Amino acid sequence: MLAHLRGHLDYLSGHPSQLVTLRAGEAQAKKAAAAQLWRTLAATPRGATLIVDGYEQLAWLSRWRLLYRAWRAGVRLLVTAHRPPQGFYRLFETGTPQSVARRLTAILLDDFPEQREAILDPHTFEQRWRAAEGNVRQLWATLYEDFEHQLPPSHR
Repeated sequence: MLAHLRGHLDYLSGHPSQLVTLRAGEAQAKKAAAAQLWRTLAATPRGATLIVDGYEQLAWLSRWRLLYRAWRAGVRLLVTAHRPPQGFYRLFETGTPQSVARRLTAILLDDFPEQREAILDPHTFEQRWRAAEGNVRQLWATLYEDFEHQLPPSHR
């Protein structure tokens, strides 16, 4: 979807857009990604669009710095994030229905029938889903903790 949108942005602005992808990881990898972001911003021509995929990976100060530097350089920003970022209009939002998250979780737990039953308990799953606010990544992180606690000590 981002690749398709990028083609339209390039056509409409008359400039090729630049894309920087930020991912969660070790501090050293994050530093390298941030350095790449600043280099890319500096090389992006006025009027072009810089796409930052994974905007939430930046610390709040880096986010502010990015907004300021892009504004000063006349560079448009398009960001992707797991939560609506402040200072941006929401162009498109995706979401996962609870029923789909539940089915995917069931598939992942096919080889673990005992844990599967406990984790997919309707009350427990609903609680975890609400706490994760519909974020599947957060849901699975919590369910993984539940899963680990259910394993016998010899399997941990």
